[in-house]
Amino acid sequence: MTQIRFIRIQGRRPGILAQIFGLLIGAAVLVVSLVLGAFLLAALLGLFVLSALVLVARAWWLRRQFERALRQAGGQRPGEPGAGGDVIEGEYRVVDRDRRGRSDLD
Repeated sequence: MTQIRFIRIQGRRPGILAQIFGLLIGAAVLVVSLVLGAFLLAALLGLFVLSALVLVARAWWLRRQFERALRQAGGQRPGEPGAGGDVIEGEYRVVDRDRRGRSDLD
């Protein structure tokens, strides 16, 4: 078992008042550091929540602007039933087949 040895000044043990004073100072430093840490954590969490709200509001605003511009142009939202729009048709040709007769596109 590891033994903790305290440094003694000139071989004397500190008096009871010095021990109590050291204990009080240590407790005060611990309490102050815990309170300061809690405030810093709260500030960082608040900053995170605020920035998330700003990003969500910006995305909502851009989506609203996009939908308004789309309606003014005569289009509808993609995925809605009866959505008009251009249909792109085309043909394709398989360029390469493997040994099993399957193409890379299958």
